[in-house]
Amino acid sequence: MTKTEPLGAVRERVLADLRQEIIAGRLRPDDRLVERERAERFGVSRAPVHEALEVYAAGLAASRATPQAPAGLAELLDRAATATHTADAEAITEINTRFHDRILARAANSLLISVMEPVDGRLRRLTRQNEEWPQLLKEHRESYEAIASGEPDRARAHALSHVQANHRSTVRHLFGAAGNEGEL
Repeated sequence: MTKTEPLGAVRERVLADLRQEIIAGRLRPDDRLVERERAERFGVSRAPVHEALEVYAAGLAASRATPQAPAGLAELLDRAATATHTADAEAITEINTRFHDRILARAANSLLISVMEPVDGRLRRLTRQNEEWPQLLKEHRESYEAIASGEPDRARAHALSHVQANHRSTVRHLFGAAGNEGEL
């Protein structure tokens, strides 16, 4: 019987493996990475690969935070609040994409950007289906504050919480309340 590794442990293992590949020079900033290929290489689903990279990006963005840097994120949050209030799904989807793109840009790591690029369309579709917009806005505000604080550990914790909340929301959307009984 095979022992199942908890998702958190898988995510940490994937993040450690990716860091080691970068340090060893097997992955370079101009390398194009495909989430599916990385998942196959590490013998995991795509979820821990995506989570590890999103969490890593938030930490990098926080470590590079300057007083001016979060300004663009703050403006997006103001726009998101308006779109949430008017239930403008199209605007919320666009703002969500820009918010995450700006975090990746703040991380200033072309390798992360290349990994996340192929996922963009799927994330847009899932955001469009997620109607828990006030919660999404709250999570984005918390992520913004964590990144602006300049504390990478805090930013990573909020990014992880955000990714996990979106995972739960997606499962609820796809499978209804019954999907909440266990992790996929």
